[in-house]
Amino acid sequence: MIGLLSKTYLGCEELPNSSSTFLALHIYPPLPVPLVCHALLDAGVGGLKSLEIVVRIYDLVDTFIANGAAMKPSEKPRQKTIENALEMLRLRGIVSENEDVFQIVGARRTLIDYYANSLAHFNFQ
Repeated sequence: MIGLLSKTYLGCEELPNSSSTFLALHIYPPLPVPLVCHALLDAGVGGLKSLEIVVRIYDLVDTFIANGAAMKPSEKPRQKTIENALEMLRLRGIVSENEDVFQIVGARRTLIDYYANSLAHFNFQ
């Protein structure tokens, strides 16, 4: 099961409960690249198949929606959108792909952390 942002990456601290956090949570939807990055980080070193990434993202977005995120179930990223995000990360050398298994390129881990941390305002704990 996905960690549902129970952790942050590379020392990102919890955000204060502020009006900017409220606006970010209730106005801006979660974006595909950070969602992909979070799924890959949560998976660990083994990587994930593209369909596993889609399932993890859908589960995560469902939780965000249930907790008031600015998104309706019909607005979840489509599988093609997630695949495009994966492809952009692959083309930039941030993730690697071998036989449909995607993994973080070690030297690019800091950038993956950065993208995943942009979802920190969705931490509902």
